[in-house]
Amino acid sequence: MMKINLFPDELPNEEFTMEELQQALDQVMNDKNGQPVPEFEGYSPSEMFNILHHPLEESSVVYLRKLKKDDYVQSPLYMQIKSLAEIIKREGTVKLTPNGYLPPKLVIELYNLGYFKEDNIEQGYVKLKRENDSDIISLAHYILVSSGVCLKRHSKLSLTLKGRKLLESDADLFKHLFLFFVHRFNWSSFDNWGMEEVGQFGVAFSLILVNKYGDQSKTSEFYAEKYINAFPMLIDSFEAAVPGTLEGFFTRCYCSRTFNRFLSYWGLINIDRQGKAFDTVEYITKTPLFDKLVVCVPPDK
Repeated sequence: MMKINLFPDELPNEEFTMEELQQALDQVMNDKNGQPVPEFEGYSPSEMFNILHHPLEESSVVYLRKLKKDDYVQSPLYMQIKSLAEIIKREGTVKLTPNGYLPPKLVIELYNLGYFKEDNIEQGYVKLKRENDSDIISLAHYILVSSGVCLKRHSKLSLTLKGRKLLESDADLFKHLFLFFVHRFNWSSFDNWGMEEVGQFGVAFSLILVNKYGDQSKTSEFYAEKYINAFPMLIDSFEAAVPGTLEGFFTRCYCSRTFNRFLSYWGLINIDRQGKAFDTVEYITKTPLFDKLVVCVPPDK
């Protein structure tokens, strides 16, 4: 086998095979990848690779626990989706409006179940008359169909065989819907922010941040800053329409998707809003449901 002398001056008698050279290089890379990175909250690059590419898998740094039966009612979006599925099961089929929306009577029935109260409706800015008046009901309808629990055909909704089976188990239905929301549902499709990757990229890192800091009341901007510090390439990939506005726009997009549309909808955080209009500051704390559901393995030291 061919021998290679790496350092002929310093080590004239030391030679390596190609295989030994590759092993040495691999070891150097592994040593470097194993070093903690402050911007990653002490996780190493190799651990961050796992966080980014294997989120919520059983072998991941961040994974999900199975909840107890009484815990599922604490998740507003889950209960909204499940309730809609149960109504469809009860009715056999649900006829949609000519424009493809849930009938108003059903929308009001769902909202009055009280799983999630929307500020615009509760404060009287929007009068609930149709599906588009409620963000969470529109989202429930979309996810129910897109995740394969329901089938939309000839302007009617009905449960699929898969949906009927999932509806028999809260554990199975919740896991199916939650993983669909994280992995396959495009978060940017339900807002006007653009910036498609923001929030959904590195979602498990956001869970790590809330797990670490969520016992204390922290502003949503606190989390956004840590997210930007960990993934500066995201903000660098966009061009500001007006100089100096990009980071603020990015921050609002991240906070809206991560806290208002994801974690709050699933019942994993509480949001305390202080101030009015553009001066509103959101303070985030995690709920008991978060600790029951999400497990974050600490970084290797």
